[in-house]
Amino acid sequence: MCLINPKNIILSQLTGHYGLGMGSFQFDWKLLTSYLGSPIITPRWAQANILIGFVLFSWIIIPIFYYTNLWNSKTLPIATFDTVLVDTGNNFVLHASTGTILFYGMYFASLSSILIHTVLYHGRDIIKQFRTSLYRRDNDIHCKLMSKYPEVPEWWYGSVFILSFTCACIVMHLGHFMKWYFVCAGVGVALVYILPTGILAAKTNQILNIKAIGYIIGAVAISDNPIGFLTFKTFVIQTQIQALTLILYLKLSHFMKIPPRALFSTVVIGTSVSVLTSYAMADYFLNNIKDICVNNVNWTCPHTTHSWVSVDSLWGENILSSQTAFIPPTGIYSSMLWFFLIGALLPIPFWLLNEKYWHRIKWLKHVHFPLIFFVGSLIPTMAAGTVPTWLFIGFFFSTVIHKWWWNRYGLLFSSGMDIGVAIATIIIYFSFINRNISFSEWWGIGGPHNDGCPLSQSPLVPSY
Repeated sequence: MCLINPKNIILSQLTGHYGLGMGSFQFDWKLLTSYLGSPIITPRWAQANILIGFVLFSWIIIPIFYYTNLWNSKTLPIATFDTVLVDTGNNFVLHASTGTILFYGMYFASLSSILIHTVLYHGRDIIKQFRTSLYRRDNDIHCKLMSKYPEVPEWWYGSVFILSFTCACIVMHLGHFMKWYFVCAGVGVALVYILPTGILAAKTNQILNIKAIGYIIGAVAISDNPIGFLTFKTFVIQTQIQALTLILYLKLSHFMKIPPRALFSTVVIGTSVSVLTSYAMADYFLNNIKDICVNNVNWTCPHTTHSWVSVDSLWGENILSSQTAFIPPTGIYSSMLWFFLIGALLPIPFWLLNEKYWHRIKWLKHVHFPLIFFVGSLIPTMAAGTVPTWLFIGFFFSTVIHKWWWNRYGLLFSSGMDIGVAIATIIIYFSFINRNISFSEWWGIGGPHNDGCPLSQSPLVPSY
């Protein structure tokens, strides 16, 4: 739609792929599944919540806040992680885009709502499972079949944890990243959210990471140390994500009848090899490729690279402004912390209505505020233009051909797409990119953002 008038800033902001994505489509499967996972295997009721969250926050709330110039937002692009330091005479004040500010607000709401939602909707089942002995599994055919394999001893997991925890503390101390006891805090935060986010992932195919908790703790405790702040944030996120990934592997192996000890060894060895390989490759690229992440056309860094810089600017004590944008009393966006309360309160009335009218209003049980807020927190981390295509594909597979095709082929087709993209990436790299052979550019994806909308990341009024 932006091609109608590419020089119109408002049209570009609303319809551009890196604006709000109205009428924008994405044909890159890798980008489509990077944040929301595969639309083919996401349940239809979860897709409905994602649709509500995306339309409400991206297409209604963000434009209202932006075009009414709340927080002087018109001086920045509508959805970007870029920040600006404004000289007020006495000091410098940090300003962020509307998309970034609401990104944090929605994140705060999702983190509080998922705790309340888990207690209300799954509390009884959780208590029941805790009271059920692990050996009373005679009614589960999968447990019967897996019982012939020896279980992984608890001390195996304990040994890996102690070794990893000790190494992390030593590296943090000797590397001067952050104080070693912040490792304990990171593990504790991740432990609290493992069960709620695990239930969310199992039911909706969406993983809510808890980086906002890392932001707040880091901003309060180590805001004057940018490296320490980002290290703590990374430690919180990766502890949670790696734990959920291990649970995913254990669940898959349970259904596929893979011996637990074989899986444990595979995960430990695979993780160790991938960590060392990834670090070595990153170190090689950063030290041997000129202008990587800056001006190198063939070697660019992900969009999220800019978000990491903005995160430290907004949450750490900026050298010039000496304030954190979200921490009261000096933070100009500290009102966003009220979203913690909003997120905690909203699930309660809908749970009460569902308890009373579940037999008359069937859709009430599918209202999922953590998921709604989570989707609202994806912009501008994720390009808004990917979501309409994601929803269209999800609707087609979960509704149009669900009855006669999805149950048999849905998971296989989705996995085939993932594998196909991975193989194609390798072939394209060694056949073309490695030989400096470039593809012809399609006229519809021109401009600095490759979306045909050169002004999608432009401010509505001149910048500071």
